[in-house]
Amino acid sequence: MKVHLLALVAVLGLGLVTACGDDNGGAAANGQGGKVRAVGVGSADFSSLDLTEWQRLLKTDNVDFELKFLEEADATLRAVVAGAADMYIGDINAAVTAIKNTKAPVKVIAANTQSTDYVVLARKGINSINDLAGKTIGVNTPGSAGDVIMKMALTKQGYDVDKSKYVVIGGTSARVAALTAGQIDATVAHFADAQAAIATGNFVSLIECGPALGGLLQSGLIASTAWLDKNPELAQKVVDRLIDASRWATKDKAGYLKRSEEFNDKLKPEVKEAAYDTFVSIKYFGVNGGLDTDQVDNYVSLFQNAGVLPKDMPAKSDWLDDKYVKDYLQRNGRV
Repeated sequence: MKVHLLALVAVLGLGLVTACGDDNGGAAANGQGGKVRAVGVGSADFSSLDLTEWQRLLKTDNVDFELKFLEEADATLRAVVAGAADMYIGDINAAVTAIKNTKAPVKVIAANTQSTDYVVLARKGINSINDLAGKTIGVNTPGSAGDVIMKMALTKQGYDVDKSKYVVIGGTSARVAALTAGQIDATVAHFADAQAAIATGNFVSLIECGPALGGLLQSGLIASTAWLDKNPELAQKVVDRLIDASRWATKDKAGYLKRSEEFNDKLKPEVKEAAYDTFVSIKYFGVNGGLDTDQVDNYVSLFQNAGVLPKDMPAKSDWLDDKYVKDYLQRNGRV
């Protein structure tokens, strides 16, 4: 899948966005598929191949499903609010904050990752988290998922995150490249990318954030409320297939590894296999939609304690709509 950032920026910049009309989903009500415009962050990499299956499944249902990737996490929410996309897959925190602060017309309708595979990766010679004091750490953007999760994990392990310096680099591949070039001392990276770097002998893993934090809603499906109101059947299909994709990702190791061959990620087979096994062990994918009450409550508690979410959170009904997940589970059961 290719990044279509320029096309989206052109639409937003020229102000040519129109509200999502019945033509997006009206066909779905008649069993003819419908159209969905979705955006994500970064690109499809080894940790997000469930999204490629999600796309494939929807296309088998004759849904005109368009998935574009943007570099900045905030841009995905802006695209949905502006009407340039119907939904985004990514940071739940941004949606909750925007709903509280600006009454953004979006709802969280599913979670596709319910743990985190992030690893705090450092150059050789930094042997513990305490050695990060005074060192420079690369992040995507302040407040981005990787930045926040890394700091939560470090804090939970007793490190004062204010002792380090932080610089904005970009996505995982850009951060690992900066670390390799000696421009930073440490960063946070997805497990597979971290293991590939460690295999060179020049880098070390300081913390695996998943085991450190436990269950954590890392990525969710956030949709325009106007689009949801106009396209309830299509919305259900989208959530159904997202959960189907999560179940495929968890159960079909051979298929997942084979799918990864379609991407030029340059990861060695043993690194991919180790990463996949980690996904399964930490229950990474949202096989039941990710919105169980305990998972949602734990998510809110963790991010409130980290100062990312406000103490006076909006009511769940203001930011969360779990009826699509519940409907799927009634029909397909839990795993």
